[in-house]
Amino acid sequence: CQDGFVDVDGQIENGCEQASDCVAGARCEASCGSSGRVRCVGARAECEPPHEICNGVDDNCNGACDEGALPGCRIGVHRASGASGHFYTTDLAAAMTPPYVLEAANYFYIYSSPVPGSRELYLCRKDSGRYFLHGNEDCDLKAPIGRLLGYWSLTSICGARPLQRLHNAASDDYFYTLSEAEAQNAIDRLGYTMTT
Repeated sequence: CQDGFVDVDGQIENGCEQASDCVAGARCEASCGSSGRVRCVGARAECEPPHEICNGVDDNCNGACDEGALPGCRIGVHRASGASGHFYTTDLAAAMTPPYVLEAANYFYIYSSPVPGSRELYLCRKDSGRYFLHGNEDCDLKAPIGRLLGYWSLTSICGARPLQRLHNAASDDYFYTLSEAEAQNAIDRLGYTMTT
């Protein structure tokens, strides 16, 4: 076909019968606002979204973002408990090393590198041996300098869910959960209170 015409019906007899201004491969804006490429379907132009990349945005317009096995994107945080209270780490072997017993592998996910809307997440260890998570390296001056685990979101980017933070004053244990029911049980039966 000559430029500007397409063979819509696939009939040789009538040739390239329809005019079209579709330019395959041209840049376009996908339905979710990402930068896609034009794909010509007959005489009609469709904007094909790009593949997903690790950036805190729904690039491929499927209603989710940063999903799948994107190298260097998200890492799992494992939840363990033991005589020293709860322990949260990206190191699965550490979560299964005594005195800790693994409660949940990949309990929640954080970013391994910063993306828009994220901030640092540090693992802090008190002199008592109790661990807690904090957004600042100084651990709110409650512990020595924390160890950077990764980056978490303070907003609902990529469908992020709120992480409930609880503390038991008697045992000085910090407990984190994604479940409101689990948080309420910890408050009602186990002596925890919600903290900010």
